[in-house]
Amino acid sequence: MANLLLREVNENVVEFLRSNAKRNKRSLNSEILAVLEQHAQPSTKRIGAIERIEKLSKQFKALPGNASAVDLVREVRDSGCSW
Repeated sequence: MANLLLREVNENVVEFLRSNAKRNKRSLNSEILAVLEQHAQPSTKRIGAIERIEKLSKQFKALPGNASAVDLVREVRDSGCSW
């Protein structure tokens, strides 16, 4: 395991972490580790969003002629389609 040394941490941040540590019945060190570990893990929401974007990107590339967004908007507008 690695060791980290933090300098010049805002006192409000330290107090916030201390109060969270007390509420969670942990030491300040354990609280900081928990926060770091939580934020270092990829978010399932973020992973899901990335997967959806990749899927949409593949679908968009599969469109005939790989039309641009401008072309698609023009096509919808010209077709008289109302949203």
